[in-house]
Amino acid sequence: MRDAICLMKFGKKEFLGRWFAARMVSWASANGVETGGYDCIVSVPMHPVKMRERGFDQSQVIAREIARLSGAAYAAGVIRRKRAGAVQSTLSKRDRLENVRNAFGVVRPEAVKGCRVLLVDDIFTTGATAEECARALIAAGARSVDVFVAARGVEKWN
Repeated sequence: MRDAICLMKFGKKEFLGRWFAARMVSWASANGVETGGYDCIVSVPMHPVKMRERGFDQSQVIAREIARLSGAAYAAGVIRRKRAGAVQSTLSKRDRLENVRNAFGVVRPEAVKGCRVLLVDDIFTTGATAEECARALIAAGARSVDVFVAARGVEKWN
């Protein structure tokens, strides 16, 4: 999984995002999770500078495909990264929490007000990014936020 995610993100293999989404929807269906039951699907946003460097946002690719496969609406541009931070994978858990604190803002609150939102990301390690995004969505009026990720990271403890 790690190699596939790294290949997608850093090897610019955008098609792998669609592959991950298909596997995620299949897993959800097999485990009684209805991905089409959400009012909207939102992806964890990438900072615009990183987006220009990479050429695509892997979480957005995954989220759009999940929406297409499940028949749910993809809500583009709802949440934005307000500031760039250090690369999360290089930080300790405490530093990750601080790195993303208040880093996200909802720019289209009308798209999530009263909605059950499915927040999609590629990897979940400490949960700092997902928690901050969910906090922003709830503050903007989302009724609930569930998080769906392609992989769960493993933290290293030295």
